[in-house]
Amino acid sequence: MTSAIVKDGRPSVIESRIDAPNALGRIAAAVGEAKPMVWLTGVEGIARLLSFGFYLIAARVFAPQDFGVVQYTITVALLAFAGLQVLVTAIIRELGVERVDAERTREVLGSSLAAAIGLFVVTSLLCVLAKAIGLAEGANTLGLLVVLAGTAAFQLYYAIGRGLGDQGRQAASYVGASFAQLLMFLALVAITRPTTAQALVIFGASSFVPVLLYEWRRPILRGLPLPISRDVLARLWLLGAPLLAAQVGYLLWNSLDQLWVHSALGAYDLGLYASAKNLSQALIVIPGGTTGVMLPRIAQLCRDGRTDSARRLVIWGTLGTIAASALVALAIVLVRVPLLSDLYGHTYRGAATALAAQALGMVCYAGFAALTMAAIGWGRPRVYLAGIAVAAVSEALCFQVLGCESLPAAGLVYAGSIAAALLFVVALLRVRPLWSAA
Repeated sequence: MTSAIVKDGRPSVIESRIDAPNALGRIAAAVGEAKPMVWLTGVEGIARLLSFGFYLIAARVFAPQDFGVVQYTITVALLAFAGLQVLVTAIIRELGVERVDAERTREVLGSSLAAAIGLFVVTSLLCVLAKAIGLAEGANTLGLLVVLAGTAAFQLYYAIGRGLGDQGRQAASYVGASFAQLLMFLALVAITRPTTAQALVIFGASSFVPVLLYEWRRPILRGLPLPISRDVLARLWLLGAPLLAAQVGYLLWNSLDQLWVHSALGAYDLGLYASAKNLSQALIVIPGGTTGVMLPRIAQLCRDGRTDSARRLVIWGTLGTIAASALVALAIVLVRVPLLSDLYGHTYRGAATALAAQALGMVCYAGFAALTMAAIGWGRPRVYLAGIAVAAVSEALCFQVLGCESLPAAGLVYAGSIAAALLFVVALLRVRPLWSAA
């Protein structure tokens, strides 16, 4: 059991090479650090592709109004998950800090599960209340709760895999959930014409399948003492409080452009703009994979006092994330017109210029995410809060002052706001580098 947490107490290959004084040793260490990033990026990409298959089949099975119920319910559940998402980020960091100490790791796991259960109960009650008073009108109540539960199970188990650096658990929880989701939905469609509630139940319940299977074969929660520590709960709160405000800022930044397009240009143009944005969001896979490794690893290196190694990981991890994102963005921009036309129809070619601007924005976001997640790993979550506040405020001011009554202009404001946030974070970290606080 302990081997899944501390690898039998022996340092990994990365740990034995990370402080090697010669150039060859540093190169070997860099390659060792890059491998789990490439792995997790692949996991993110495959899982998101499988999940896209679910949406594609649902769009063909259901009438537009019924597919709208499915999409809206999932969106509401993901918005309601914001508080739990903050906890997930804090869990990744704390597991990274304690991953070589089996006893402390179990305390983090036990305390995290207790906090997650309490927060899930509160969130579920708020969802029911929102539905009762009309704030979530249009969402399916049963589907909303099941999707919320499934998202919580998947995200928490995926966070455990990332925090402990357990690649098998990472792949099983994310790819396994997406594969089970697609397979179960295809089976249901082959048997009968599903209802929206059935589709939503499959979407949420499928996330439990890989968790239960992996706990049966290689348990890390089942059968282990998982004590609850006040100290760990306090650390989760201290880290999570600024992240909760930052999560609100992220939701504002990522939504303001679409809200502005709808209010200024109407639903038709929003449909064009949203189709482009859905494609640009494919670029989130790379920073999702790299930062999922960087955050807990930096926390571990800082705990061990290896700040030089952590500093190198921040620099090269950020540059690598930006470079890889830029290459994918360039490919999207070059084929943006046929891509929009083939996936959505000829009408959507009008969003091609907006897609180019959004892709540029996602490259800037890749650098922003790498630096701010590294800061969280270093124990400075307020860097993320300050940066995303700059993005949200600058975006709102640009729309208010400039108007931006075209799709390309909206895309440029979206990209410019996160570029401003990236420059702000870079300047902030030059004034007070992360390693100066170690």
